[in-house]
Amino acid sequence: MLNTPQQSPERLHGMDALRAIAMLLGIVLHATISYKVFHDPSTWPADPQYHFIGYDYLYLWIHSFRMQLFYLVAGFFARFLYLKIGEKPFIRHRAKRILLPFILSLILLVPFSLTPFLYYHFRHFPHPWHDVARQLLRWNGMVHFWFLYYLLFFYVAMLILIHLGKLIRISLPGKDSARKLPDLSLYRTVLVLVIPLTALLYLFNTPMVEVYTGIFPKITYFSYFGFFFLLGWWLNNRMDCLRKTSRLGWPLLLIGTALTWPMMYLTTREASLSLHLGGLYWLIVRSLGALQTISLVFGSLGLFMHYFREENRTLRYISDSSYWLYLIHMGILASLQILFFHSLIPGPFRFFLVLSITLGISFISYDWFIRYTIIGEMLHGKRKRLHKHSNPGKPSSTA
Repeated sequence: MLNTPQQSPERLHGMDALRAIAMLLGIVLHATISYKVFHDPSTWPADPQYHFIGYDYLYLWIHSFRMQLFYLVAGFFARFLYLKIGEKPFIRHRAKRILLPFILSLILLVPFSLTPFLYYHFRHFPHPWHDVARQLLRWNGMVHFWFLYYLLFFYVAMLILIHLGKLIRISLPGKDSARKLPDLSLYRTVLVLVIPLTALLYLFNTPMVEVYTGIFPKITYFSYFGFFFLLGWWLNNRMDCLRKTSRLGWPLLLIGTALTWPMMYLTTREASLSLHLGGLYWLIVRSLGALQTISLVFGSLGLFMHYFREENRTLRYISDSSYWLYLIHMGILASLQILFFHSLIPGPFRFFLVLSITLGISFISYDWFIRYTIIGEMLHGKRKRLHKHSNPGKPSSTA
C-alpha cells in the first residue's frame, strides 16, 4: 500500500512557489524569441530591427529546465494529493483544475493566442482579417496549452499503474521501501539520473527537446517528460533527498548555468559539428544537455527549499496568479512584439517593455476578473478577499 505522506508545510510552500516560477519563466522564454539571433522566423515573428545573442542564451537556459521542472513538481503533488484525498476525489480535483481549463483554453484562448501570429502572416494579403478568421476555423495546434494535455496523460498512466500494482499485488513505494533504497549523496543522484536522461534525449532528432503542439501524442514527449513526472513522484517519497537539495542549490544552479555556454556552441553549430564528429557529437550534446537539465532542476529545487520555506501573501498571490498568467499571456505578448516592430522604441528596451506590459495586463486581468470568481475557483480553489491578519491561504497544487 501507499502510505499517507507526512509533508512539512515549508516543503509544500517551496514546491508550490517553484511551480509558479516554472510558469512565469515560460512567459520570459516567449518574450525572448523575437529578439534571438538564431531563430527561424517561420515559427515566430522576428524583430527586423533588433537581435541580441544574450536572448539566445536566456532562451536556451530556460528551455533546458523549466518545463521539466514543472512536470517534476506535478509528479510530486500528484502523489501527495492522491494519498491525501483518495482516488475519486483526486480524479474530480484534477478534472476541475486541469481537464476543464484545458478544454476551455482550446475553445476560447487558442484563437486569442493565435490571432497576432496569423495577422502577421496574412498582413500583406488583400483581406488579412478575413484570412485570419478563416484560418481560426481550422485546427492550428494546441499552442502553449500542450503541457496540460500531456499532464492529463500522466495522471491517467499513474492511475493505471496503481491499479495494475494492486492487481498483481505489488506494493507501490511507501516509507518502508524508501528506507531500503540506497542512500546516495545528492551529487551521485544527479550523476545517476544523467544516464537515463541522456538515453531519452536520443529519442529526439534535434540537439534539444523540440517544440511540438500537435494533438497526436508523441512517444518522445510522453517518455521524456514522463521521466520528470516519475522523478517528482519519487521525490515525494524521498524527502531526505529533497532536504539535501537545500544545501547544494547554488552550486548545482551554477553548474547548470555554466553549461549553457558549451550547449549554445554545440546546438548552433549542429550541421558542421555533426558532420565532422558524427556519433560523438550526439553523445556529447545529449550527455551535456542531460547534465545541464538535471543540475538546473535540482539547483532550483535547492534554492526554493532553502529560501521559500515560509508562506506569505505576496508569494501566495504570485502562486495563485501564475496559472492564469501563463494561460492568457501569449496573445498579449505576441501582439506587443509585433506592434513594436519598426517602432521608434530603442531595440534594447523592447524586450523589457513587452515583458512588463504583458505581466501588467495579465496581473490586472487576474485581479479584476479571475481571482475571486468561478474561474479563479476552478484554477486554484476559492479565495476570499484578504483583510488584515487574514490567513494567506494554502498551496494551490495546480500542478
